[in-house]
Amino acid sequence: MIDDVHLRLIRIGRVITKSASNSVIAVLGALIRALIVFWAFFPSIIAAQTPAAPPTPLSLEQRALKTYEDQHYAKSAHLFDDAFASGLSRSDDAYIAARSYALAGDVPKSVAYLKRAMQLGFRQSENLQIDSELTSLHADKQFPLIVELAEANKRAYDAVHQDPDHATIVTSDIDLFWSVYGKMKASPYPEEVLEDDYLLRGSPGLQDFVFSRIQSASALLTTMQHDSKYYAAIQPGTLHIKDFGPQIHASFRKMQQLYPEATFPVVYFVIGRLNTAGTTGSSGLLLGAEMFGKGPHVQTDELNEWQRASIESVDGIPYVVAHELVHYQQTTPSDTLLAAAIHEGSADFIGELISGSFMNQVQYKYGISHEAEL
Repeated sequence: MIDDVHLRLIRIGRVITKSASNSVIAVLGALIRALIVFWAFFPSIIAAQTPAAPPTPLSLEQRALKTYEDQHYAKSAHLFDDAFASGLSRSDDAYIAARSYALAGDVPKSVAYLKRAMQLGFRQSENLQIDSELTSLHADKQFPLIVELAEANKRAYDAVHQDPDHATIVTSDIDLFWSVYGKMKASPYPEEVLEDDYLLRGSPGLQDFVFSRIQSASALLTTMQHDSKYYAAIQPGTLHIKDFGPQIHASFRKMQQLYPEATFPVVYFVIGRLNTAGTTGSSGLLLGAEMFGKGPHVQTDELNEWQRASIESVDGIPYVVAHELVHYQQTTPSDTLLAAAIHEGSADFIGELISGSFMNQVQYKYGISHEAEL
């Protein structure tokens, strides 16, 4: 596209050519005009000849999920095909792909994706049996076998996660993030660095956290750029998280005393985008380490009101882990306000019993002081 500057320079070239008294000046004027036109169109020529980078598994996953949410199920199913062909390997994605194909009316492919989900470790057999989006599969002779596979996966997982002292605590994603942080800030392509060197190289817990909370490298980068002073200040605290292992294991032992049937999953600490302190996923407990940055030397003026009220000091780590451990034992849905209140309230109550304190201190202070109004 030629702008005003280019047009003015072209006109100068024309003037030089027309007013030339000899052939040398005329040739120079013509050359100037040719160079200016080439300069104007060179970027678009290069862009047209440069092949677009292939979509990554994460970008395809996000497109598939968005299309699924928009109820374009056939398109979503095909996008999941592309995502798995490019390297996606999460059981939850295979399960949603099965939903997409079921809702698009393709039962055989839906069954195939459910089998893939089982191979990847899917173990929520209750979901399989009550999921209304999979109703069309119930008449298929393979469906009861798939339910049995999910139950077998759960038994196998529980069998190796019964000992609270052997519960694994993974902090490698924190180290990975900070190893990428400086490289990302110095790169002209920070989003690509975040995706290639952090999100795609992280643990199974980080993959689950991308799915449920981070969503994309672009979303993470936007948060990091908006809250840049906060992220720059929290590194020392996040590197201290690995020291809380003994306190976390002590809470797990108390949980076993209260509830001998408890399962103790892997605990993953990752760096996310300031929207979740903790949640659960198929890989285990997922903790957003960036939510534990509160401290005297950490600036929070960039954060929104919810973030300022929700961040904790790093000393709150054991209480949040205890809360999420209780959630991990819960199997009933929390799809009503009452059910959600019971889920969260019981997690706070039991979490305090096993760890000595509870999360959401700011919210509790507000609730108690406004109890009559509420």
